[in-house]
Amino acid sequence: MEVLRPEDDDAGFALMCGLPEEGATDWAQAFADAEDDMDNFAVSTPPTPLCATEPIARISAADVTPAEFQHLFLQPCVPCVITDPHNEWVPGHLTTEYFRERHGHRALPLDVNARTQRVVPLRTFLDFADAEMNRQYLRNLQMAEMFPGEAAALRLPGLFGENLLACEGRTPNLPPTWRRWFELFICTRQSAGFPFLHQDTCGVHACTFQTQGRKQYTLMKPTDSPYLYPSGPSGTRSQVPAVDIIQGTVDLDKFP
Repeated sequence: MEVLRPEDDDAGFALMCGLPEEGATDWAQAFADAEDDMDNFAVSTPPTPLCATEPIARISAADVTPAEFQHLFLQPCVPCVITDPHNEWVPGHLTTEYFRERHGHRALPLDVNARTQRVVPLRTFLDFADAEMNRQYLRNLQMAEMFPGEAAALRLPGLFGENLLACEGRTPNLPPTWRRWFELFICTRQSAGFPFLHQDTCGVHACTFQTQGRKQYTLMKPTDSPYLYPSGPSGTRSQVPAVDIIQGTVDLDKFP
């Protein structure tokens, strides 16, 4: 998720984060303050240079207990792929055809909160017939806000343990959407909005459900950040052009 600066469009921020529009400015400022804190973060020891790629563990949800998962993956922030042969929590039915049939009439934003944002019928986008539209990205749509029926059935793997955000006593004053945060992302290979090399600044664990198609992730260790050519006031995006990353044509003389 890209954190927005307070000068960004408040309505777009509210839409992306599932907030009431009248409170979006305050939340945008809070995010910006947190992002600035990340900018001032200093690594206490010199980072280890980038190393060769390492395999990511694949585990079965049935073979690992929540306590083991917390010890092996959550606490040390180690990524993994969780397989679920019984399809107990993967929302595999939420395909493009599903959304086209049930919600095709809905007008939804593409490239939300970007200069290229426009609102189109979901069915038109999911027909994938418009070459220019195929370059856009349906992203960061709050499921609880846009598709409450489907959102109500979503849940995280039991391996993650208790959802502490669900308890108002422990986490008061949170917007309801944040207590069960699920977002929808749909793009094509032609999308100009993804992939790009960036740092997520929410400071939380994340879980991705890949329900259709293929997506390749390249994960970098936080200590490698200085070697990834950060840019901008927050340093959360790389200077390396996204198109070069996609095509595998990164200029290694410019970005060794």
